[in-house]
Amino acid sequence: MEKTKYLIAIALALSVVLIVGCTPPESPDIEENETTSQERDDSANEKNQVAAIVNGEEITTNTVKEMQQTYSQQGQQVSEEEALEQLVNREIILQEIKEKGLSVSTEEAENNIEAQLAQQNATLEQYKQSLKMQGISYKEQLASIKQDLAIQNYFNSLLDNINLSVSDEEARQFYEGYKQQKGGNISSYEELKPQMILAMQQEKQQQAINEIMNQLRENATIEYK
Repeated sequence: MEKTKYLIAIALALSVVLIVGCTPPESPDIEENETTSQERDDSANEKNQVAAIVNGEEITTNTVKEMQQTYSQQGQQVSEEEALEQLVNREIILQEIKEKGLSVSTEEAENNIEAQLAQQNATLEQYKQSLKMQGISYKEQLASIKQDLAIQNYFNSLLDNINLSVSDEEARQFYEGYKQQKGGNISSYEELKPQMILAMQQEKQQQAINEIMNQLRENATIEYK
């Protein structure tokens, strides 16, 4: 959450305290208080229900909403179903990584962060301070980054054994199809060849990742609520 949201939440909490403090106390009704408390608990449970269970690990509706908010902050919109599927896939991969004993050290994660920050002429301390101002825990952020790097390393190790090369024949077929699609009004094959090969390699990589993910899902026990 952004710092502004925390300030609003605090302001609302204070206003409630002030209103309650100015209200004359009523005669206590134990039964009513217990009912109200129970209703609040039931309401909280409804708002944070289990959306899916992956090999015994729960994914809650709150986590799904947080995923949607993350995308929204990046200018993208995803449905609850799409966010849930991403979380299911992530949980499956993280479980696979844990089972194989793969992990990323704090030092490795911070080195990666510092490398990214260096491109923006920023330091790790500035990054920590920025997170603090936004009300974000650096410890939690670091844990998330370590997971992301572990996932990246996991797929990289698998993709190293997959042939992602593109032959000249494949590239020419791709070019002819693209040329026909554009009505012939495109640059020459030699000019577009590097871009086409890169695009085809990325497509092959994505196909390989999809196949790996499909296999992992087949071996997983997924229960949707």
